[in-house]
Amino acid sequence: MQADIEVDFMPQEVKEKLADKIQNKVQLSLNEQIIKDSNVYCPEDTGTLQSSVVMGLGDDAYVQWNESYASRQYHGDENNFNYSTDKNVNARGHWFEAAKAEHVKDWEELCNERLKK
Repeated sequence: MQADIEVDFMPQEVKEKLADKIQNKVQLSLNEQIIKDSNVYCPEDTGTLQSSVVMGLGDDAYVQWNESYASRQYHGDENNFNYSTDKNVNARGHWFEAAKAEHVKDWEELCNERLKK
């Protein structure tokens, strides 16, 4: 005969803090990889745009290129906007979408790997 006993003395608030810590750890790794992969397609002149990236964690996690001209570069009309490829041959608008199209499965695997640690 088997007796299954559940022993759980950890308060809910401690569980939530641990969950938040794990989530932030996974989100940080994902954000860093998104930045790395996206910057492959980000226009580059002096490198200011690529290095202007900031990120946020938690419920409102984000990655943002934070130069005054970032939005214009990102949303520029691909057909009528001249992206210089002198320093980055992959330069284009919508660089996050380009990276996502190529790496979304890698990003999913990264998250799954981090959850196992």
